[in-house]
Amino acid sequence: VNIIFTLFCFAILINGSNFLDGLNGLLSGYYLIALGSLVYLNFNSEEISLINYDFINLIFMIVLLFFLLNIFGIVYLGDSGSYIISMIIGYILIKESQINYNISPYYIVLVLWYPAFENLFSLIRRSFKKKNVSEADKLHLHQLIFRYFKQKKIFNKKIINTSISFLILIFNFPVFIIANINYSHTITLVSMIFIYLFF
Repeated sequence: VNIIFTLFCFAILINGSNFLDGLNGLLSGYYLIALGSLVYLNFNSEEISLINYDFINLIFMIVLLFFLLNIFGIVYLGDSGSYIISMIIGYILIKESQINYNISPYYIVLVLWYPAFENLFSLIRRSFKKKNVSEADKLHLHQLIFRYFKQKKIFNKKIINTSISFLILIFNFPVFIIANINYSHTITLVSMIFIYLFF
């Protein structure tokens, strides 16, 4: 049951991550913050010791380099890139949670909530509208926000793509702060998951 559930969670994460790969810097920026949160725990908690610290640093530097090139539209992840990055980072977070017993599994859920919920809401939305769940649509959160700001002409056309990414990343940043403060407090973490789900 654990293996089947974990594989199901990976499938949700990978598919949800692919949805986020529509704006420059959104997916890579999100995973940079996720990795940074884990490294922060390593340095600021005596209870946490990352076993794969060198590997995490390597992945962080690779994602950072990609992020810097991606925000200017020089390189793109594509399907295979988003699958690989989400798989690696999902694995890192789960593995570190297993090794460091003080990290609640719900810390991992909260850190990875955005791609997973994006997938969940897509499935729910398509089911309610009686549409094929495997067909693409343009009703993901980042697409709706992008269209809204484009219609209102709030951002310059040249920077709107990256600007919306930063706006969504800033919105997500409090989630990581709360997760890091309460990394071992399961009740608080579960409460935050439901608050963000409702929001």
